[in-house]
Formats: sequence, C-alpha cells, structure tokens
Amino acid sequence: MPTTRHLLTAALLLAAGVSTSQAAALLQISGGTDLAIPSSNDVLHPLDGNTRNRGILSTTADNVTLEFFYWGSESGYRNTLHAGGFSHTEIDNVAIGGGPVAFPGFGSPLFSYAQAGAGAIQLSFTSSGFSGTLLPGSPDLIKSIAFGYLTAAGKLSATPTDIALITLDDGGAGPDDNHDDYVGFVRATAVPAPAAAWLFGSALLGLAAAIRKRG
Repeated sequence: MPTTRHLLTAALLLAAGVSTSQAAALLQISGGTDLAIPSSNDVLHPLDGNTRNRGILSTTADNVTLEFFYWGSESGYRNTLHAGGFSHTEIDNVAIGGGPVAFPGFGSPLFSYAQAGAGAIQLSFTSSGFSGTLLPGSPDLIKSIAFGYLTAAGKLSATPTDIALITLDDGGAGPDDNHDDYVGFVRATAVPAPAAAWLFGSALLGLAAAIRKRG
C-alpha cells in the first residue's frame, strides 16, 4: 500500500514533469544559415539579430495550437502565406505606416489550427510574381523563406521560444535578401494533456486521503 512519502514523491515527479514540459520551447528552427537583417529592410530593421534562412520550422511537442499573425510587407507582388489549409495574402505593398514598424502585439490571429504531432510545420508561399510554390528549405538562390525566434516583447532571440518570425524574399528584382516581401509570425501554445492532469490530480487526492488517515 502506498505510503504518504510514496504519494508525495509521485505528486512531485508529476508536477516536475508538467512544469518541465511547459517550460520547454514549443518551436524549433533547424538547418539553414544565419541571415542578418539589413538596414534596407523597412519592415524589420528595428530588430537587432539574425534569422535562419532556408531552415525548417517545427513544433517540439504533440498537440500544439498554432496561431498565425501578419506583421507587414514591402513588395511589388501580392504574396500569399499558406498553412494548415488556410491562407492569407498581404494587404499592403509597403510597410505598415509607410516606414519602420514596431512589433504589433497580439490581436486576433489571421487563422489558427492544432498540429497533432511534433514535426515540421507545413507552410508555403505563392505569389503573383513567381510560379509554383515556395517551401521552407527551398534551394532556390533568389526566392527563400527565413525564420527567427521572437520573444513576447517582439525582440529576436538567439534561443528557441514559442513565437517565430516568418519572412519571405520573393526575388522580384533579384536576390536582395531583404526578406520583407511578406512578414508574419506564428505563436505556439500547448494543449493540456488530459492524462497527465488526471494522474496529477489522482496523486494529490491519494496524498490527501493518506494524510487524513494518519492524522
């Protein structure tokens, strides 16, 4: 029969497991090469740091909700982001406000969906300026997608976070590497696991019962 100490140990282990899973970053950028944001990038140049060009953006856990947001653009083409069966076409051909923009904060997402299994996020771009579909990790030397980790305050981070910048260079006038032809970001949120919550609650109830009997 479980002792109070056993029940307490089980509860603490479950709590530690839940805490660790919540603390781990839900997004990961793998592969690719670092790409500095140049001062000529009218949408993003207030940021200080690098993005990861031709990398892959993935979730690190099962059952993650992904919310997609729009930041701005400076392009002559109409570029469209596709993800999870949804799509969004840029709404302005210059950066919001006609100049540098600050992180817009979280309003209503463009769209959101749940990704059941950990792994690569299936997103892509199409455009009025190039034929076909551009995917992350594309070897194309002109058109490419770059990602970056963002903090909740909208600053680029060198370590993984739950928010990722999504930027496109559509190669309209050549390989300018501005990556401001479409700029958005995605926020990942973990869906609570019912099984873990049930086990944790059961352990606490057992612990409370044992303490009452001993009291």
